[in-house]
Amino acid sequence: MPIERIFPVVIARHSITLLELTLTSLREFTEVIVHAPTASDELIALCDWYRNTHIIVRDDQLGGSARNHAAGAAAGEWILGLTAGEFLSDSLLASLRRLDIDHPDCVFAIESRRLFMGQPLRWGNGRRVWTTRLYNRHRYQFDAAAIGEQPELARDTRRRLLKGPLWHEAVDSLDGLFVATVDRARLRRRTSATRHTAPVTLLRSLWTFVSSFFLKAGCLDGHRGLIAAVAESAETFVALIAAPDLPDDTVSISELPRQRLR
Repeated sequence: MPIERIFPVVIARHSITLLELTLTSLREFTEVIVHAPTASDELIALCDWYRNTHIIVRDDQLGGSARNHAAGAAAGEWILGLTAGEFLSDSLLASLRRLDIDHPDCVFAIESRRLFMGQPLRWGNGRRVWTTRLYNRHRYQFDAAAIGEQPELARDTRRRLLKGPLWHEAVDSLDGLFVATVDRARLRRRTSATRHTAPVTLLRSLWTFVSSFFLKAGCLDGHRGLIAAVAESAETFVALIAAPDLPDDTVSISELPRQRLR
């Protein structure tokens, strides 16, 4: 299957370094659409470096609406949905090269594996999951959720599994982890009217930690599993605590120092 029929759409919110990791793995594709809330000079320079990349800047779109808008700007109908920090393994890229996508009612799920500063997380919320990533934009769209958005599938949808993992480097540093945690918590606050008192919020945050680190065996990932569980607990606390909301304009792309991949 000619890979030029597939058009990756990448949602970028934080680290330029993570976006570069993604774009490096997509150099074989004809066109890549990057959707970002703001366009810094560094972001523009990065996308100019990768000749197949185009930027869409919209600070009023989040989650599913951002993905659908960016997919609508692609030159083709088959969309590969990604987030900055995700990159294709060689085996996944080989699967895409020989894929038959002549049936628009088919969607394709990919096995996502999480990395933490270059090392795989095998337990906790880092366990392998299958998510729908490749779809025909004329047949399917994402729901309107601002975070945790999912494609809306029809009853007659045929879901197939692709060979090869999609690696997800969620953070490249502890600074990046802080930025991502706060941003996800803000998004959760914007999409939910539910707020809790401090005791309830503390209990739910503690449960998030216990679930990730102990029940889901995140402790087996050592100190990385501990840091990930603490970050998830902190995200829950900030998202649920009954405190005044931050202004909407505080949710913006945060730039971290970028090092050129070679």
